[in-house]
Parts: sequence; structure tokens; C-alpha cells
Amino acid sequence: MRDILSELEKPGRDPRPKFETAAFKEGVESMEDLKPGMILEGVVTNVANFGAFVDVGVHQDGLVHVSALANRYVKDPHDVVKPGCHITEAMHHRKEHLIRAVLEGVVFNLYSILPAVEALVGPSTSIQATGGFARSGLWRQMLADVFDRELTVPEAFESSCLGAVVLGLLALGQVKSLDVVKPMVGATHRHRPDPQAAAVYRRLLPIFLALPERLGEQYRAIAEFQREQHTPPA
Repeated sequence: MRDILSELEKPGRDPRPKFETAAFKEGVESMEDLKPGMILEGVVTNVANFGAFVDVGVHQDGLVHVSALANRYVKDPHDVVKPGCHITEAMHHRKEHLIRAVLEGVVFNLYSILPAVEALVGPSTSIQATGGFARSGLWRQMLADVFDRELTVPEAFESSCLGAVVLGLLALGQVKSLDVVKPMVGATHRHRPDPQAAAVYRRLLPIFLALPERLGEQYRAIAEFQREQHTPPA
């Protein structure tokens, strides 16, 4: 009450702190105006567990994922941003970057089983790829770079069937080893790792492989939610 009376003795003075508005970029008024490479100032309108929604003046709030809110690991977005605070956004990522990230995620998951395979059969020096994705040169080269091994695509498209047959013959004692399959399989494409790309993936892979342990609590929460959604009411 004393503070209120004290401020009332100063007519014309606003005791509230100065209110600063975001300086929206001139000429950026819609989604069509956004271009790769832009750096925009915006206002946080809402904060969720997965990131923050930001108004940059295009009449549609954009999501900044929690992984992009700081140059360090952020467990809770509320620790670094609050509704009303000003942040700067950089429009570095385009659609093709997101598509490539999805492809890399698939290949990283394939790589994650390599240690278990090599524990059973020994170290590998090359890999063979079959299936629909093997028709894509981008995927094949990415696989070679991530695994840091030469990749070949067999001439026999139904390699899984061929492998099943050879395993059956081995089990029946009709062949002495799996080496008999080598002359049966030619190669239609060969890809060697790109040294520069492989070096980048060598730095990224340990980070990716550590994620399941770091996100174990979140994975369990998602699983529990899914179970609740599929549990019939009593």
C-alpha cells in the first residue's frame, strides 16, 4: 500500500518497467516471405515440453524445437525461455534438410545393430544392401558413409530368399559354409565412403547412440500413454 501511495504522489510517471516489442523484419508478413538464411526477431507466445512457439510477424506462430533453443542440452524449455521473451530465429533449415534428417535417422538405427552383429560373426569390412531403399543412390552413399565401409548392391534383388535357401542347405549339411554364396552374388552398384562425410558421422554417431539411455524416461512415458490409449475401459 505504501508503494502505491508513493507512486500516486508522482503524477504522470508510469512505474511499470519499459515494455519492449519485437522488431519484426520489414517485408516479412506471411509464410511466403520467409526465405532460407533469414535471421528474425520474435516473441515467445507459448512454451511446451518439446519447444517454444514464436511469433515472428507472419500471422502464424512457428515452433522452435527444444534441441534448437540453446547451444547446450536443454531438458526443460521453461528453463531457457518464457512467454513474452524475445528470441532470434535463423531460417537455416529447408524441407530437404528435414528429409535428409529422416533418412539419416533410419541409417543411424541400422548402424546401431552393427555391434551385436559383429559380436556374432566377427568384424565386417564391407556391407551389402538390398530392398527398395537400395535403389536410391543417396541412401546407398549415406549408408557407406555412416558405416564407413564399402557398400555393394547384389545383382540378385531377392537376396533374402537366396540367403534363406543357403542357410537351409547349410543346416541340412548340403554345403560346408556360407562362402558358397559369394559366386552367386554379383554387384550392380558400389559405393565407397566419402572421407569427409564419414568423419562427420563418426562424431555424430556416439551422440545418437547415447540418446536411448538419455531419453529412457521419456520413452517409458510414451509407452505408458500408448498402453492407456489401448486399454479398454473396465
